[in-house]
Amino acid sequence: MKRDIVETRHGEISFLDREGQIPVVLLHGLGGMGNVFFKLSGCIPKKYRLIFPDLLGHGHSKSSSRDITVQMQRESMEDFIRNLNLKNPVIGGHSYGGWVSLNYATAHEDISGLILIGSAGTNPTLATAGETEIEKFLDQVVAVNRNNDRATMRNIILNNNKEEVKIGDNLLKKINIPTLILWGSDDPRIPVDYGVKLSKEIKNSKLEIIPGGGHNIHYSHYEEVCKSISDFLESISQ
Repeated sequence: MKRDIVETRHGEISFLDREGQIPVVLLHGLGGMGNVFFKLSGCIPKKYRLIFPDLLGHGHSKSSSRDITVQMQRESMEDFIRNLNLKNPVIGGHSYGGWVSLNYATAHEDISGLILIGSAGTNPTLATAGETEIEKFLDQVVAVNRNNDRATMRNIILNNNKEEVKIGDNLLKKINIPTLILWGSDDPRIPVDYGVKLSKEIKNSKLEIIPGGGHNIHYSHYEEVCKSISDFLESISQ
């Protein structure tokens, strides 16, 4: 995969790109970067163009503001998809990236599929766990990726706790796009009950639970996740 950059209204989005005909955009979780999906690139059929962006404030991407919201992430993805001239892409993501994808799907019908992996957006946020847990999380994400700015990550966490950014049932019911929902049966961060709820509220959705999986099944159980995603992509591209 090659790395490239696209300019958006909120800053530069750096991304990994594998050539193919049908675009699939996958968004990482909070504190991560696009390369967390790298294992999937080896088993998803070559006809799919795999695009793994670093979200605003993450990895190699550069934001024009430290005060980043889910709305800003969505707007940057709108610019990203338009500037790359991606027609009817599949969009999806893990955890926070799933939240951004859900937000995008509630406003756009020109995507051909939605993939949610242990998605946030309907669950209590990290900010509700208190300052000690926030600091512990910030220690982890800054240690794992030196490009992560602590102040930016903190602002994202606090902005995520605002009620207006949550994805309510009324918005979920608006989504009428083929949707694959993947969840680890033992996810300690966002319990599988939230996956069940999403599958009930989103029309035309399918829930697959990975036995023994935690929150990062795209990495720990990548073969099962890869098969599920590949089967889903084949089913909607026929």
